[in-house]
Amino acid sequence: MNILQADNISLSFGAKKILTDISFSLTKGEFLSLIGPSGCGKTTLLRVLAGLEQADAGSLSFRGTKLADTRQDIFVIPQQREFGFVFQNYDLWPHMTVAENIAFPLKMAKWDKHKIVTKVNSLITDLRLQGLAERRPEQLSGGQKQRVGIARALAKNPEVILFDEPLSSLDADLRQELSREIKDVAKRHALTCIYVTHDRRESFALSDRVILLKDGKIHQSGTPAELYNQPIDTWTAKFLDSGNIVRSAALFGLDEQPSGSYMIPRVAIRPARNKKGVKAVVASCVFYDDRFEITADVGQELVEFFHNEPLTVGVEIMLDVQNSMIKHLA
Repeated sequence: MNILQADNISLSFGAKKILTDISFSLTKGEFLSLIGPSGCGKTTLLRVLAGLEQADAGSLSFRGTKLADTRQDIFVIPQQREFGFVFQNYDLWPHMTVAENIAFPLKMAKWDKHKIVTKVNSLITDLRLQGLAERRPEQLSGGQKQRVGIARALAKNPEVILFDEPLSSLDADLRQELSREIKDVAKRHALTCIYVTHDRRESFALSDRVILLKDGKIHQSGTPAELYNQPIDTWTAKFLDSGNIVRSAALFGLDEQPSGSYMIPRVAIRPARNKKGVKAVVASCVFYDDRFEITADVGQELVEFFHNEPLTVGVEIMLDVQNSMIKHLA
């Protein structure tokens, strides 16, 4: 059963279209990421779901109950939607301690004082904030601030939590660590999550499903593997960095299609063990983590692939290309 249903959501700011006919659904416990270039409407869509923006058209339902419907003049304010929201800039009260920040939404909801203390202590343990309860935000690191933000969003036991690029201000190692924690927290609390990010790898690591937005519209959606391995066009393949985009397949022994480009996954290319294959010249060789990333010139087309040994720049080699993995793109 769908827990959240968005239908034909559209929004303009003046004459500028921001969102156009956005429709999707979420099942309980699903983790969905919204990705796309800057200005594509990711954060605006998240704000519409939260009730912080009101759509010009469309409807939104939670467990079958309408939260917004422009035709029926229904609009439920953010405080009554009971969604958790984790902001990009932490948005913590600077004059409150960690414990007070987490407790704030519970006090506003008039929870019993004993229940508030119990809940806050539980979240402090769950988000690894032990020993920080009496500190104020200026005494915390970026990662600690975001953990407080997540704890606060979880305080009222929401079924749906919305994340607006929560890791964008953190360094790479901390981003990776906290993204794992977010995924673990989502599973422990059986959360349904919608996560906005500009980082393709981050979205793929976290998500069950990804929606790629372009110019305020859903351009493609599916599992991370589906988007990465089966991009619908050249723009998608380039944005997701799915592989090598080349203009001519004839260089690789394929018949030319009428128009468009071709995507060759990096894993489809490797040095040939014999003299048969596609002739190429090594253009660069860079060591990255546990492998070498090779760029080779194939008849004025540059292709990248991975190799476990270095190759000498300028040397002519033969490449074994799995033609069955080459995909024609519009």
